[in-house]
Amino acid sequence: MITPISEISMLCITCNKTTLSIHLNVIRNEKVFFEGRVEVSFVQKEQFVGEMELIGARLNQARIAADLALQDIADRTKISQRFLTAIENDDFSALPGRVYIFGFTKAFARAVGLDEESIVVALREKMQLVLID
Repeated sequence: MITPISEISMLCITCNKTTLSIHLNVIRNEKVFFEGRVEVSFVQKEQFVGEMELIGARLNQARIAADLALQDIADRTKISQRFLTAIENDDFSALPGRVYIFGFTKAFARAVGLDEESIVVALREKMQLVLID
């Protein structure tokens, strides 16, 4: 029988549309042997074939065009700035659930003057593709 001399105590991988982060802790003999973090940033040069539009990018562009800060949207909608940032980053997994995803995104669209229904249609399509229930 082989006894491992080290084990991974924590491995965390996160990715959004611009950054991939990997955080790793290795324990050996009950002490931290290695701790490291790697972050890779990337820029997409061109749209992938069949890639859906980014809902957050539309909301972000409309917000900037209206000369509004995220805090202005938070004040108008009573939605946490953390959730608004997640929506702008198309990180819908950071929101508490499907009802909130739709409600918060519609309120954001309304606050920046976009057509709520076109946003909802795009959001429904995106959620079907990524299987969010």
